[in-house]
Amino acid sequence: MMSSLSYLHNWRPELQLTVLNGTNNLRHLDFNRLLYRGVPSAKEIISGNGIFAFREEIVLTLKNRFEEALQSGSLSGPTLVNYYVEVLRYIHYCEKNDLELFTHSSAVQYCDFLYQRVLRRETKSTAYSSQRSKLNGVFSLLDKPQKWFDDVIVTSRDDIEPFEAYSQSDLKQLLPLLRALFKQTSKQFLASPDKHRIAYKNVQTMNFRWNGKYYPLCTGINKMMSAATFLLAYYTFSNSTQLYNLHRPSRTSYSSKDTWYSMPAFKRRSFKVIHVEMGKHSIDIPKYSMEFFDKLLEVSQCIDRSENALLLGICIGHKYRPLSGRTLTDFINSFLKKYFPMFDNRGRELRPQISRFRETGSQLIEYNQGDIARGDLLNNTLATRKRHYSTGNKHENQKMTQETALIRAVQAKNKSSISEARKKLDIKILTLEEYTKRLVPGLSRSAHGSHCKEPFGLKSEKFNRKAKKHKLSTGKRVACADLLKCFGCEHQVIVQSVDDIWCLLSFKESIEESLYLHLDIYHYKKNYEKTVIYIEEKILPKISKKIIQEAELKLLDIGRHPLWKAIDTVLFTAQEGSQ
Repeated sequence: MMSSLSYLHNWRPELQLTVLNGTNNLRHLDFNRLLYRGVPSAKEIISGNGIFAFREEIVLTLKNRFEEALQSGSLSGPTLVNYYVEVLRYIHYCEKNDLELFTHSSAVQYCDFLYQRVLRRETKSTAYSSQRSKLNGVFSLLDKPQKWFDDVIVTSRDDIEPFEAYSQSDLKQLLPLLRALFKQTSKQFLASPDKHRIAYKNVQTMNFRWNGKYYPLCTGINKMMSAATFLLAYYTFSNSTQLYNLHRPSRTSYSSKDTWYSMPAFKRRSFKVIHVEMGKHSIDIPKYSMEFFDKLLEVSQCIDRSENALLLGICIGHKYRPLSGRTLTDFINSFLKKYFPMFDNRGRELRPQISRFRETGSQLIEYNQGDIARGDLLNNTLATRKRHYSTGNKHENQKMTQETALIRAVQAKNKSSISEARKKLDIKILTLEEYTKRLVPGLSRSAHGSHCKEPFGLKSEKFNRKAKKHKLSTGKRVACADLLKCFGCEHQVIVQSVDDIWCLLSFKESIEESLYLHLDIYHYKKNYEKTVIYIEEKILPKISKKIIQEAELKLLDIGRHPLWKAIDTVLFTAQEGSQ
C-alpha cells in the first residue's frame, strides 16, 4: 500500500539511499526531497503538499554519484551523510536567494554567507571550514571545476578549538556515577538476562541506587552499555568510531604471566586497522579496570551470543542492534541531565564525552611516558596530536598561570622565596602539584609489596631523625621506610594485584626462611612473629583467592621477588627496625 501511495504522488523508493552514519545508525538519504522546493519531508511529498522544482536531471545525477561512491568504497557512509546534509543547506540558501544550483556564483555566495556568520560569532571557523570542504566534495562528485573554490575564503587550519581534557574535579563527578551505574545494572542483568532482553522501552526492569535514592530504569540494557562505553573510552583512550566497531575479543597471552584482550578496529580516515588492548600487567593503572572489562565481556555475551559479535550492543524487545551515538545521546539527555545534572568549575554543563576522555588519557600518557608513547597509544600523527590533543584543561591552565604570576609578583616585591610567597598568598597546594598528584599515584609502594598513604607524614619525621642519628641520611628528607612497622600502621594500603601480593609472599617466605640464621626460636619470634601473624590473619584472608593463587603460582614458577632473594636482607630490615 505504501509503495502505491509513493508512486501516486511521485515519491520514488529507488531515489532513497540507505547508509550507516558516523554514530552507527542507519540513515536514509532521500533524494526525492531534492526534487521539490523547500526540500520537504517524504511525508509531505506523499500527502501531495510538495511543489515540484524541475531539477530532476541534476538530482538523479547526484544520487547516482553518491551510490557509485558508496559501492566503490571511495567515500564512506558517514561522509555521504555529511555531504547530503550540506546539500540540503545549500539548496535552502539558493532557493531563498534565487540562485541557480551548482554554479560558480552560487558556491562563492553561499560560502561568503557562511563566513559572515563566523565574523558575527554565530558559528566557529572550524564549522565553516567543514561546510566549505563538504560542499567542495559534492561539486567534485558532479565533476564541477575545483578552481571554482579558489575564489572562496579559506580559514587557517590552526584556527581550531582542540578537545579539552577533564579536570580532576570533573572526573570525581563522572566516574563514580558511571561505575556505580554499570556495576548495579550489570549485576541485575546477569541475574535474569531474558527478563531484560524481552522488555520494551516503557517497562521498568531495573533499579539504580545513588546517594540513598532509588531510580527505576526503563531500557536498562541501554543505560548499562552507555555507561560501559564511556568507561571503556576512559580506560582505553579510544575514539567513538573504534569503540562502536570493536568485536568481542578472546584472551591472548603475550607471556605466561600477562593476560591481554586484543580487539581489532578499522580506522576509516587513515585507512588502517588498529588494535585496542586491555591487559593485566604491572603498570600503575586502576586495578578495577580489568574487573570492569571482564564483567563487560560477560554482559556482552549475554546480549548477543553469536560468533564475531560486536563488543558493545543493546537489546530491546528481544531485538539486538549495535550501540550507536544516538543511544549515548539519549542516555545523556533523558537520564543523566534529567536526574544527575553536573557542572564543572566554570559553571558549564558537565557530561561524559568520548573525545574528552581521549584527551584526558593523552595528557596522562604524555606526562608519564612522553610524546612518543602518546603518539603510539593514540595512533595519531604529530600534527593531529598538536591540533586536537594538546591543550589540557582550560580551568586548570588558567589557575596555574594566575598562581605563577601572583607568586612571581610577591617574590619581586618582597625578595622572598617561592615557599614564603605561597605562605603569604595562602596557597596551600599549587594547581600544578594537584595535577601532578592526579597523574602520578598518591600511594608510595614499599619494598614488601604494600603501599603507604602518608610516606612523608609524622612517622616519616621519626624515621628521618633515626636515620640522621645513625648518620644514614644525606640531609634530604626521605619517606618512611620502617618496613616491619608498616604492618598494623593506619597508613598501610594493600592493593589487590598479583605483582604486589607476589612481593608480599616473597617477603613472608624470606622471613620464615631466616629462622635458621637466628640464635634461637625466641630471637626469631621477637623479630618477626607479629609481622607473620599479621600477614596471615589480617591481610591474606581479605585478598581475592584468585589473586593469591596467581601470586603463589608466580612464586613457584619464578621464585621470590628480586628484593627478597637473599635472606640477609630480611635480617638487615630487622636490625634497622630495632635501632
